[in-house]
Amino acid sequence: IVVYCARGGMRSQIFSDLLSKEGIEVYRLKDGYKRYRNWCLEKFSREHTSVVLSGKTGSQKTERLFGLREVGEAVIDLEGLAHHKGSAFGALGQPEQPTQEHFENKLAHALFFELKKDQPVWYENESRLIGKVRIPDPLFDKIVIAPRVEIQPSFENRFDFLMENYGCFPSDELIEKTQLLTKRMGLEANKKSIEALENGDKTEWLTLLMHYYDKAYEQGRLKQAVQPKTIQVPITENTTHAEIIAAKEILLS
Repeated sequence: IVVYCARGGMRSQIFSDLLSKEGIEVYRLKDGYKRYRNWCLEKFSREHTSVVLSGKTGSQKTERLFGLREVGEAVIDLEGLAHHKGSAFGALGQPEQPTQEHFENKLAHALFFELKKDQPVWYENESRLIGKVRIPDPLFDKIVIAPRVEIQPSFENRFDFLMENYGCFPSDELIEKTQLLTKRMGLEANKKSIEALENGDKTEWLTLLMHYYDKAYEQGRLKQAVQPKTIQVPITENTTHAEIIAAKEILLS
């Protein structure tokens, strides 16, 4: 049994002693949950070299990061920790998002273990908010100015990936999520995309959405106060993890 209390640990010590006397093996969180939270928050300010994997919507950035982790790179999967893929459609097929505090705790543990590798840490290019949770400011401030490898698959490759991963959901769910973009897409474009779904034309719906997201991606990049150093890597079916890692090495040299 693991026992902790909110602050100093006196109550948890007394309770642990009682359980121990009954022959129960007890682990106690030293100095309570407050000290543990401070330990978590300290991780976000820890200096380390960061590199960002960026790319337009549908570039399979998360899948590429998984591949980089498999070959020994240090990777933080922000979307996995947040249970959200970042866009208006990011909650589809995902478990309920953690609370902000739980997200931060999980992120601190992930950082603790990845930083042990003593390597640059990969992050996916994200907004400050991932769904309803927020990347802690000290960490986000590092990520936003970090050098980045921008992967560039073809429009067709991205389209096929998005259709496979989002087009599989019922149209009523897609309409609900698409309506969230009314203000940003513009009333006319949003109306056309919803009408396409209502008519069973997911190809037209996705084409309109991709043009919106591609435009938003370019506008967001231009609005950045600091333009991070970037290397672009065209992606084909033959692109290897080694090519992406090589781009990182050039960025950090």
